[in-house]
Amino acid sequence: MVRGVSCADDVHVTDNSGIVRRQLAVGLAGLAVLVTSTVVAVVHSADPASAGTYVTSVRNAVLRTADGKESEPVVGQQVPNGAQIRTGKDGGAELASSGRITYLGALSTLNVLDGVREKLTRGQVMVDSRKGPRLSLTTRAGEVRASAGTLARVETATVLRLGVFDGAAGFTAAGRQATTAVPSLHQVQVPYGFLPGEVTPLALTDDRWETRLASGLVSADQDLTHLAASLDGTDGVVLLRAAPAVLRAALGQGDRGELALSAALAQAAAGSATDNLAQVLADRSGGGSWGVVAALVRARVTSVSHLLDLALAPLVPAQPTFQAAPPITSIPGVLGPQPSASRSATPTPLTTTTRQSTTKPSASPTASPTADPGVVGGLVNTVIGLIKPPAVAKPVAPLPTPSPTKLLGILPLGP
Repeated sequence: MVRGVSCADDVHVTDNSGIVRRQLAVGLAGLAVLVTSTVVAVVHSADPASAGTYVTSVRNAVLRTADGKESEPVVGQQVPNGAQIRTGKDGGAELASSGRITYLGALSTLNVLDGVREKLTRGQVMVDSRKGPRLSLTTRAGEVRASAGTLARVETATVLRLGVFDGAAGFTAAGRQATTAVPSLHQVQVPYGFLPGEVTPLALTDDRWETRLASGLVSADQDLTHLAASLDGTDGVVLLRAAPAVLRAALGQGDRGELALSAALAQAAAGSATDNLAQVLADRSGGGSWGVVAALVRARVTSVSHLLDLALAPLVPAQPTFQAAPPITSIPGVLGPQPSASRSATPTPLTTTTRQSTTKPSASPTASPTADPGVVGGLVNTVIGLIKPPAVAKPVAPLPTPSPTKLLGILPLGP
């Protein structure tokens, strides 16, 4: 079994073997960089078929040369022409040649014939020639030709499936001369011993390969798939009612979330919404994933989301905004200076004095503490005081004339 070299392997090592492993890791890393530089340097080679093929990543795999010798492949190793790489369960490998990378999945068998020819006996591969030359891949069902600048996937299961994410590829069935062209974002399935089926929109698996190599497409597919599920309820009803009548008539019957998102994609894409809807329905019927369908009609997820926000936003009338008036500090001629905000809320009681009188003593009134009326209260009291007519003074009863004997010793009050 082959394991990727990692410093994590040295966690429990206490002897010099750990140092040797680290030196080996550094050496292999440097060799991988050198190999990558060499591969990039020959991208524009006149004959990419003569370019070497190198292992850039590997785990749980076996390399078998043409003479029958088997070994564990390592990163940076050149794979001789005619050699075979087999991966086990949870295994995998990456092979680079002139900038093109072939990703080999688990439980797969691949033969390297030269720099532009390989043979897939079982399993699956992902071919990324977006920065490298073409590749001719032989299978039991026929020959796959991936052009330069292409990202394609080939699976050998009950039927062969060729999917193209970017660029273009062709397939020629075994024993046939006709070639089926597969454009970007499309796929074809081929039963073994039969002719290729119809070319249909690409169906994504959203696995590690696709997430790594076609991240934008996978991300859009996941977002739109979740959106379709959320439109299965009331939001879907609202969205369908808001769609133009011509689109509602063309939708027909079906899953509510599916229909609602189809209408949204048709309106969010450029061009005729009616033509867009016809393409969306056809592509979905052909098995295309939501992200692929949106890319084919050139509808961005952000545009779809914006359209849904407009259709589902509640119509709430704008509320008037009132601005509080500034506090009144004084009105010339009416109010004097007002108490500051820091004034204590507890009133200070008035001092009560008692006056002696020669007449019948009477109790002196005691002022009871009252709360500060504040600015508004003071203003109201002042205005009421200005408007209310002055009270008529009641006649005061004359004081009794004191006897002369009681006035002895008291100075006269006036002339």
